[in-house]
Amino acid sequence: DEDCDVKNIEEFSMTLLNAVELTQYILISGVAVWQNVEMSSMNSFLNIKSPELSCPACLPMSTIAVKHGCPLAINAMPVAQSDGWSFHLPLHRFLAACLREVVRRPNQLDDGATFNGIEGLFKSLKMMSNNEKQNQQILNGLIEFPTIILSRTAQIRSKLWRRNGQGMMDQVLNYAEPSFCRSLRDADLMLVQFALIGYSYLLTELNGQAKASPSQLCACSHFICLLTHRFGVFDFVGFRKAPNVFKEKFVKNRNEGIYPQEKGVQASAEALEPFFEDEALLDFPWTYSPTNDPQRLSSLLDELLQLLIILITELPPPPPKDEAEHLRQAKQRLRREVVHRLVSGSKAHSDLAEVHHVLPLQDNVALSEEGKFVNPEDATGAALEAVLVEVADCKSILGKSDRWELQRWAWNEYDPSFFHISIQSHQNAAENRPVGTRAEPFPYAPFPPPAHKTYLRLRRDVSSDSNVAAILYRVLHVHFCDIDEMDNFNSDPAYDKGVHSEIILGRVIHLLTLGAYAWETTAPAEKCSGGRDSGSVFYGCTNEPDQQCWVESILLGNPKDIMMSEDYHGQETMLEFINIISKDGGSKRFQVQDKSIRAGAAWLCEFATRCSPKAATLIGRHMHSSKASAESDLQRRKREAKERAMKQIQAKMMRFAEVIKTDEDVELMDTDQKTPENPSLTDDTSKTRAKENFSSKMSKEDVCDTTSLQDSKPCEDFDVTNPTNRLLQDRPRCIICGDDSNMSKESFTQNDKTSNEKSPKVLAFCCLVQPSVTLKGCGGLTSNNDSSTLSLVGTHMSLCGHAVHTSCLSSHLKDQIQGRLGDRLEVGKRAEFKCPLCRRLSNCLVPFIDVGRDWVGNCEINDVEDIEEKLNTRSRESGNLEHSALHNFLTSSRWWAIRNDKSIAWNGRCSFIQSDSSDTNEVNIDFLSPKKRTKSFGKKDLYKAWTSVMSAPSFMRRGDSAFSDDSVSMGIVQPDSE
Repeated sequence: DEDCDVKNIEEFSMTLLNAVELTQYILISGVAVWQNVEMSSMNSFLNIKSPELSCPACLPMSTIAVKHGCPLAINAMPVAQSDGWSFHLPLHRFLAACLREVVRRPNQLDDGATFNGIEGLFKSLKMMSNNEKQNQQILNGLIEFPTIILSRTAQIRSKLWRRNGQGMMDQVLNYAEPSFCRSLRDADLMLVQFALIGYSYLLTELNGQAKASPSQLCACSHFICLLTHRFGVFDFVGFRKAPNVFKEKFVKNRNEGIYPQEKGVQASAEALEPFFEDEALLDFPWTYSPTNDPQRLSSLLDELLQLLIILITELPPPPPKDEAEHLRQAKQRLRREVVHRLVSGSKAHSDLAEVHHVLPLQDNVALSEEGKFVNPEDATGAALEAVLVEVADCKSILGKSDRWELQRWAWNEYDPSFFHISIQSHQNAAENRPVGTRAEPFPYAPFPPPAHKTYLRLRRDVSSDSNVAAILYRVLHVHFCDIDEMDNFNSDPAYDKGVHSEIILGRVIHLLTLGAYAWETTAPAEKCSGGRDSGSVFYGCTNEPDQQCWVESILLGNPKDIMMSEDYHGQETMLEFINIISKDGGSKRFQVQDKSIRAGAAWLCEFATRCSPKAATLIGRHMHSSKASAESDLQRRKREAKERAMKQIQAKMMRFAEVIKTDEDVELMDTDQKTPENPSLTDDTSKTRAKENFSSKMSKEDVCDTTSLQDSKPCEDFDVTNPTNRLLQDRPRCIICGDDSNMSKESFTQNDKTSNEKSPKVLAFCCLVQPSVTLKGCGGLTSNNDSSTLSLVGTHMSLCGHAVHTSCLSSHLKDQIQGRLGDRLEVGKRAEFKCPLCRRLSNCLVPFIDVGRDWVGNCEINDVEDIEEKLNTRSRESGNLEHSALHNFLTSSRWWAIRNDKSIAWNGRCSFIQSDSSDTNEVNIDFLSPKKRTKSFGKKDLYKAWTSVMSAPSFMRRGDSAFSDDSVSMGIVQPDSE
């Protein structure tokens, strides 16, 4: 500074502080003072009219934690939901930067007999202040202020702050995602981890000589309970308030001054009565949730679980012994960042340059020094290139920069909750993850990176915490329990089907996998304490817990004891739910589609059977029952899908049957009541005309011509009532009434024109008939261009496969016309309609005619000869070859395509015809020439052919009567008159 006096600088001592002394000075003289001022300005307040303005003096602890040695409530800052907050805590972030430098140093004394490392910092703090209350207040503040920011960030990502606009979301992205996350979110996590470790160093040892106060609790339980309140999911995860259950004990402790009194009650007891069960609970601790929407609460729970995963995974690294070890650690951290950038898709070299923004400065310096030996001009890029060659393949693309694609084996290092990539990148990674064919057990998450031995206990503390175990069991129970047999959970919003999520299940499997890693560690160098403080499932355990104890207490624990509720009596254990995921993919309530979750669940089952004989017995019994079923997962899913489809069809049939029955009753009433003097029955003439027009088309022309059926007599040679004589054992069933309507011989002889009785239920298939122009222009025509050949067109019939009775469909479509419930395609101007089941466009019905078994039997040779003789006789009598058997035609005529038989011509569409020209030499057969048969077509020819096919023919545009609407009915294309 130019205005600074040099003399003032010389007055200061030139003695510099080391990392421990600087961190201690910032903590005691800066952060602690600021926290005391902020906390003293906060007061508890209760306002029923505006709950977001209320804040209790203390927060209730769950009954689950109280059972394991925790107090009834925690003394937390009275913070309301509407209180102001900021993303930026400058002093706290500077303290976090100092803590990073302290952790990098080994836990030993310097030459000057000064403390060094993180343990040296705790010893120095303990020697400076033996005031337990002051130390606890400092640690509480280091947890409270970062937790407020973390919880508000989770609420914003759960779309609870949408009124603040896109600017708030942008701040969240800067806070939690690269490249600023290292200075913001990562620093807050560092402070929380330091405070959790500080509880065991600064409070437990200080209380070793005196009786611990009831308000002194385990750091992990304190933090977990605080998170559930700040995130607003305390009630959603099934916790019960301990002060409300143990009222007398809480009142006694409050009178002793352990818990503060509630202040600022702004309503009378009558006004507060709807919000509290008892008037005595008015000044009891309560909790507040920012939303009542189950989906938003589920999203907040997902954020909470992800925070716990990051908290115990991303621990400070161990201090390196020398420069070589530091370089090795730097390469591992760089490789981990690169792998997680590539899981979302291939990247260019320039896209991966930002990984250096989230690495420590010392790592970047070490990597640059190493890269100078490879490429002095780009040392940082050389280090990145070396890692890319190891884990990725370079894909060259013409005209673009090279892309790096992650190798398949490197996916084993992917962490589904990695904190330095965005949520969208994780979603892309879930789609790209190559686990589609993996069936063997495989961990859902890789082993966490090495951590400082002082911080290792956090992994055991969190994985054995009773509150965490209850949350994990609650999530599994919500997704896979049989709620139909339990009335206690029907009103619980957590059990709504809309809150089911594979992402939350993935968090549960991830946390359990980390717990298995933490308790599976048996190497002497990696042994760590933790997992036995108050709030843990091992609280009060005399022996040192191991992996078997963790499996039997967490995975095999009694659900009633885990949740501290009789509602869970007799429910499945956590391991049984996990085994359901691995074997069946879930239950009827929810099915897991992500194969990585199922593989991770199978790995947990394998770990449990390896560590505990009880788990091996339980899993073996389930495996035996699954083998006895002899049904694979694919077969089970097909069976369940078929059952669901059948239930839907039956439900539709019942609804259609009710509609038809109602329509028949109304028609009978109308017939009895309709008189010439009652004009009100015919007020809607348009609807009546539409009904009559459609009914006439359906019943007389298009559905079934009873006269032609009587002439053909298809059922004359066998008994249709005997199923053994049928070609089809199972007749098609009507999709409306569900009956197969077995047609008898009398059904064909009945004429509905002369009979007053109802027409028979003729079974038919919904069909779409339309002219086919796919062969248009594929062949030549005769030289005279007879107009009769222009009207020849192919007919294409498309069936959806659903059968329906003519009367059922008629009633259904009449109801659609009357109520105008269908769309514009329902009974259109060309009598088009939709299949009632699949909603496929149709315009006619194809009758179903049952035949006998002998209908497809081998015909006798005499029958074939008789048919040919009849055809030949008919051809000789007519004097032309319009109708000829194909066998007779091929044996009696020359091969026209090779011999150029000019007496026969292809009509260009669907058949051979006899040339009418007297001079056969004039027949146009240019299309058979080799030059035209070998012509190569280009894009212009393809475009011209496509245009000619899709456009209407010229003779249709001229209004040819053969294609007018009058000659084309809904069901049958009328042939041209000869």
